[in-house]
Amino acid sequence: MKIKTDFVSNSSSTSFIFVEFERFDRNAFFEAAGVDQKSPISSFFDQIYQRLREQIDSGRVILDVQQVIGDERLFQTPEILHEITKALEEEKRVVVGGFSSDVDAIEAFLCTEVFEVKSEKFLINAFENYW
Repeated sequence: MKIKTDFVSNSSSTSFIFVEFERFDRNAFFEAAGVDQKSPISSFFDQIYQRLREQIDSGRVILDVQQVIGDERLFQTPEILHEITKALEEEKRVVVGGFSSDVDAIEAFLCTEVFEVKSEKFLINAFENYW
């Protein structure tokens, strides 16, 4: 029998694609999520928005669709690649961001949920989430 004596991790991380067609702000996020800003759960969604905003602002800017093709951490359907290509042609912002379950409960939640939020203003695709 072997016993592991060094560091053991039970953490998870995930990546997501963000495409900004128009300004991504708190109002646009709440509208796309279908959450009233006066709702009892608005503080939870505000924390999600803040974490998304932080990861988008510090994420990897994509300048060519080839930068995401073949990246196993990202969901790459023809539809997603089309959205990225179209956004880049229109000089819109495309970013790859990520979350880690080691940060806090909000990021842990975002690491365990598969989600896509799409509106006329932005697209967030986090379909490659694995715990």
